[in-house]
Order: sequence, then structure tokens, then C-alpha cells
Amino acid sequence: MSYEMVMEKIKTLPEAALEEVSVYLDKIGNIYQAKQNVDFSFVDNIFGTLSDSEADELRSCCGLKFRENA
Repeated sequence: MSYEMVMEKIKTLPEAALEEVSVYLDKIGNIYQAKQNVDFSFVDNIFGTLSDSEADELRSCCGLKFRENA
């Protein structure tokens, strides 16, 4: 849908609805902005080495299982 079509639809709304449209657009903007700012740098380190205490903590709180190399 083009901006022109959206503008035409907004023009047909009553004045009282414009505040609601503004709030809705702010929320949508925040959602898309948050998606763009997601930090996936943890993926680069996902196959790293854990200390024994870190592995024990993850086992106890998250129920994770690890393959241990000798």
C-alpha cells in the first residue's frame, strides 16, 4: 500500500481518531526499530568453551545438556 493510499484513508477518519492513529503508528515504529537493533553478536560466541561452574549453572537453571570433550 502506498503512502498516498494511507494518507487518503487517514483523511477520512474523524478528528478524534487521529490521536489513536498516531499512538498506533508510534507503536509500530518502535516494534520495527527494535527488530533492527537486535544484537546477534552472541551467535558468534555460541560454540565457545564454558567453565565448569558456567556449565553447572546452565544445567541447573535451564536444563541444558552438554557434550563434554576430554
